[in-house]
Amino acid sequence: MKKNIRSLLSLLLALVLTLQLAGGLALADPDISGKETLVFELYRRDPNDADKIIPVSAEQEAELLAGKSYAIELVRDNAEKSTLPLSRAAGSITLNDLLKNDLRIAPPEGFFVEQVYLRGDALESNKPKKLPFGADRESATLTLKAGALAVKDPATGEDRFDKEALSTLSTMDPPIYAVVVVLAPLDAEKPVTVTEALDKDASGTETQAARGSERTAPAAPADSADAKFAGWQLSYGNGASLTLQPGESFKPYADCRLEAQWTQILTITANVPVESGEGFAPNGYSLSGKLAEGDSVANVDLTITSEDGRFYSVPSNARIERDGKDVTDQYALVYVTSEPAVKEEEPAPSEPPVTPAPEKVKITITANEPVTKDGGKTYEHNGATLSGTLNEGDQITGLVIDVVKNEDGSYTAVPKDAVIQNGDADVTANYEITYVASKPVTPPAPEKVKLTITANEPVTKDGGKTYEQNGAVLSSGALNDGDAFGGIVIDVVKNEDGSYTAVPKDAVIKNGDTDVTANYEITYVASKPVTPPAEKIAITIRSKDRTAEYSGKLITAEEYEIVSGALAEGDTIEVKYEGGSTNVTASPVASPISSLVIKDSAGNDVTESKYSVTIDNENAGKVTVTKHSITVTAITGTVETDGTKIIYAKDCKTGNNVFNKGHKVEGLLPGHELRGDFVKGSGKETFTTSIDLNELRVVDTANAELDVTANYDIKTVDGKLTIKVKSQTGVPVAVTTKNQSWSYDGTAHKPDQSQYNISGLLDGDVATVSLQIKQGDSQVESVTNAGTYTIVPVVTIKTKDGAAVAEGKYTVTAINGTLTVKKLDITLEAVSDAKDYDGKALVNDKVKAPSLPSGLKYQVKLNIYDAKGNLIKNGAKDVGTYTKKISEVHILDSNGKDVSENFNITTVDGKLTIRPSSMSNSTNPKTGDDNPDGNLLYIILGVASALLLATIVTFLILQNKKKAAREAQMKDSEEYYEPDEAGEEWQQPEETAKDWDPQIPEDGWKKP
Repeated sequence: MKKNIRSLLSLLLALVLTLQLAGGLALADPDISGKETLVFELYRRDPNDADKIIPVSAEQEAELLAGKSYAIELVRDNAEKSTLPLSRAAGSITLNDLLKNDLRIAPPEGFFVEQVYLRGDALESNKPKKLPFGADRESATLTLKAGALAVKDPATGEDRFDKEALSTLSTMDPPIYAVVVVLAPLDAEKPVTVTEALDKDASGTETQAARGSERTAPAAPADSADAKFAGWQLSYGNGASLTLQPGESFKPYADCRLEAQWTQILTITANVPVESGEGFAPNGYSLSGKLAEGDSVANVDLTITSEDGRFYSVPSNARIERDGKDVTDQYALVYVTSEPAVKEEEPAPSEPPVTPAPEKVKITITANEPVTKDGGKTYEHNGATLSGTLNEGDQITGLVIDVVKNEDGSYTAVPKDAVIQNGDADVTANYEITYVASKPVTPPAPEKVKLTITANEPVTKDGGKTYEQNGAVLSSGALNDGDAFGGIVIDVVKNEDGSYTAVPKDAVIKNGDTDVTANYEITYVASKPVTPPAEKIAITIRSKDRTAEYSGKLITAEEYEIVSGALAEGDTIEVKYEGGSTNVTASPVASPISSLVIKDSAGNDVTESKYSVTIDNENAGKVTVTKHSITVTAITGTVETDGTKIIYAKDCKTGNNVFNKGHKVEGLLPGHELRGDFVKGSGKETFTTSIDLNELRVVDTANAELDVTANYDIKTVDGKLTIKVKSQTGVPVAVTTKNQSWSYDGTAHKPDQSQYNISGLLDGDVATVSLQIKQGDSQVESVTNAGTYTIVPVVTIKTKDGAAVAEGKYTVTAINGTLTVKKLDITLEAVSDAKDYDGKALVNDKVKAPSLPSGLKYQVKLNIYDAKGNLIKNGAKDVGTYTKKISEVHILDSNGKDVSENFNITTVDGKLTIRPSSMSNSTNPKTGDDNPDGNLLYIILGVASALLLATIVTFLILQNKKKAAREAQMKDSEEYYEPDEAGEEWQQPEETAKDWDPQIPEDGWKKP
């Protein structure tokens, strides 16, 4: 599926690079209401990741474009220009404006417009769709002409307009469209220049173009003498192409390839002109060179010119058509002036008048090259071509064309015995016919079968002192039926750096007793060099002592020391520790080294190959964890009361809410809370407030309320409450707000306005209570994310007639409530899978997960580990059991924001099991001198291959049945989800499939 995504992105980039818009194109208006909103989004290539594009915010835009010329303008009637906003806010520009006017995009200096496309549902969370614009990547300023949604069809070259695609592009009402502009930096210092000769690799294959290199034009193809080099075709892996001429430069920004382009040379030779009246007239022309099938010459202009009494016919302005279309530009035309004609002298007047015999019409019949239908075994004629013009009413009714085999093995078509008739009359005698044989056609020589023999790496039996050959494999190609290897020589060569290489040569191939080696073109490939093992470096290492303050997390050693030996220059070591302590230690706790890896400067693991490591854990370093200091301050402030009740310090809060539950704390670790009835002090008059350490506890709320008080060094600060008695002038009214709670569902929540109690109102008066949410020091209408918020009641009392009550009539006491949005519990399970060993990787990216609230989506990263805990990067292949872990889970909203903090996420590992195959293992046959019975071995392998193929087919059928049964059982027993294939074909620009696997689509996963 990722391949499908890459193919879609490649197609869009190809359209941007190659399709040109038709200016002034008259289009049928799509179903456009005029109420659409058109917004603009700017992206650029990530400077740290060339495969990723990132949105440009307003701040980034200002930084990116500082001091650089940049504009996106709508040009109305080619005159009025309106610079467009780059924000997502709705503006006054509509899709109609884009269809009826030109859009001009001038990129900033150092950038070019890599992609421009129209996307629907710009502000929705469901899958956006997009249509490409045409674009010219070479121009510094990109102008999209009116009717920008009409693009050239690469198959027909004609403009087309996909009205249906546009009508389904946005599902919003009214629709919203986004013009997405992607910028990429130019690599101006490294252009690729096309010169005159082509570099090829050792096998003669054209090499791929690279930044800063020069590409050259090749010699003419060996199989076509009538071809002319016409330039280069620059082809990108995504299908885009661009035509270049020698001497031109271009700036690649993706992998690309240059391919030589050739045109067929067609020579048009004028026939000798004929006398006509007082002068000479053209007499037709002849062709040499091939016309492609279906092509014909529709027109050739012939003009008469004279010099020194000689008259010439000059051809020009040829037009070649294919199905009525002009394809002349696909040929290299060569015009050849005719041989001269001389005006004949009139007879002397003294001679009696002689009636001249009618002059014969000169025509030339040239046989076309013969053709073969059996690969060159036999040839037959392919008709002939007429040069010259028949008299009106005449036509050729018969022609004999013999195909003759020449001494050199070539074939020539020879025309003769033409018959020309006018009606039933034979008028052949009226013509002077010149017969021209075709060019000889040489049958293709039988091609040799290409084979590649690669030597296996040499092996040692004495620990690297000497090496011997280990056979070879046929790495490409196949032997003809009945042929078999009869022997091969493999030399083992010691290289200058001390390594050994196996070099194959002199293979012999036989058919029975006949040596048929000459029928093959054999390429010999030496093995990779094998380097004898070097003497290992001995080192002894141990962990070092560490003292650290309590943090709520496990504290281990974090440094090591090498007791003896030393690392080689450029090598580095990565060390992991175990042991240690989470809590404050009464005495130091050992923290030994659990594992280590040594890498060379290239990042290769050389722990086993280069070193002999001793870990001294008997003298391992020790960890001392000290207490973490916090300060708890009792409340200080002024409290207004009516003087009748005792005030308790633990119930008081100051006006700015710094003190909560009668205290404030400084330095408490995240996830920890103070518990207990520890704030002391009470009275009706001013009194001292204090903290009772005997009543105070510190608990770890994320770890089952674990008491961690012993890990803290708690300092206390006393406070003072001043009691201010206020006069009681009104009737007391109490409003108590009820607590409310929801589980997180991704939507905004407002408090239920009915959840409160009120008491103390006098008969006839009415209270209006508005419950508002207080978040920090501000009030908000609603909250979405998990957490605990304060509900504040706002009370207004009026008479039953709606009039305000007298001032001082009531004294209102309002008690706040809480609104709690609880985190949502979800569990994701990596789906297990199993198969019999088949040599291929078992990669199962399925995850079982609950559906998310609307508008949210998963991002999940999977890793596979073998039984030793090693990461398996390319899927499990060998027999064994592997652990499939969900290593990262992120939940994103429709704007790409991570909202994972609203969930309690649990992950469950899966298992990937590869069972031993019941089929017998086979190995590639050796082709060395130790395999004298080559014929028998290959016969046995052929039979074994047939049996193996039948076994595999049977095995796959059984596996499919088992899989169907498993899936049916899972569907009946549990919620089972897999990626929706259609959804994966769209990725938002800021996401990259290579970082997250699988990429869960925006609209969630669907049941299979």
